[in-house]
Amino acid sequence: MGQFKSRAPKRNIKRAFRPLATSALALVVVSASLAQNANLVQVPNSVRLASQGMTLPINPLENVQVVISLKLKDPDGLQAFADAVSNPTSLLYRQFITPEEVGERFGADQADVDAMISFLVGSGLNVTLVGKNNLVVFAEGTAAKIQTVFQTRLGYTTRVSNAGTVDVLRTNTTPLMMPANLVDKVLSVDGIDSSIQGKRRATTTQLTPPLFRGLYGGGPAYSSGFYGQGRNIAIANWDGFKINNIPPMTAAYGLPVPLAGAGTNVHIVKVSTGTRPDNLKSPGGEGDLDIQNVLMSAPLAD
Repeated sequence: MGQFKSRAPKRNIKRAFRPLATSALALVVVSASLAQNANLVQVPNSVRLASQGMTLPINPLENVQVVISLKLKDPDGLQAFADAVSNPTSLLYRQFITPEEVGERFGADQADVDAMISFLVGSGLNVTLVGKNNLVVFAEGTAAKIQTVFQTRLGYTTRVSNAGTVDVLRTNTTPLMMPANLVDKVLSVDGIDSSIQGKRRATTTQLTPPLFRGLYGGGPAYSSGFYGQGRNIAIANWDGFKINNIPPMTAAYGLPVPLAGAGTNVHIVKVSTGTRPDNLKSPGGEGDLDIQNVLMSAPLAD
């Protein structure tokens, strides 16, 4: 600094030093950012196959909803409980527990849930829902913010669907990054990439009602005359479906139908910001399959 003073008039020292101070401040900020990023590691399997192709630039203002699923702390215990509560010979048969009890006994530790929320909120995302079972955390933010939080790149990719339409879908072209202490607690991060699609196999076995009931052990109950009467079943659906697919399906397999007719026991309930009514997106996909699977084993359930 002595050499600097001897070269510049006194009245210019403050002005000349300002850029150096700004640069030093920027260096400190960058160093802090690098130190934070140094603790980030890749989320396994967070780049989908569809992300390998050409992509178009993302709209930075697009709203992106992300769902982080957390690992169970006692998966074996939950499986044993699920088996027991479904076994007529077990003392726990139909002794169901609440979502909160699922979280306490089998879900992620509360400290891990709180740490995930702290990371998301502290990074600028809006946490919209935390599962009562301590297994999922929902958050949302702009595409630009998602890229910053997860240190990834987003883009749009096109894909020809099974129905022959060209869909424009969002994808991340680089792995998602998260703090190392959280990655080990994460089962999956969903919602950022919407380009996932099932691949048709060359040879398949038709999934008939008897086969479905046999796979899930529902044959004896069905044979004894239990068709789901008095039971309410909910399906959370993000895919397309067609209610008018139900009558021909039930007729083809001779399934029992409600007195008011086939399909009258299936009701569409809009949840939160859901706006997709019946018949949109990709009918004949996962939504139809879920509905039909329920009807195969419990055709009279509501």
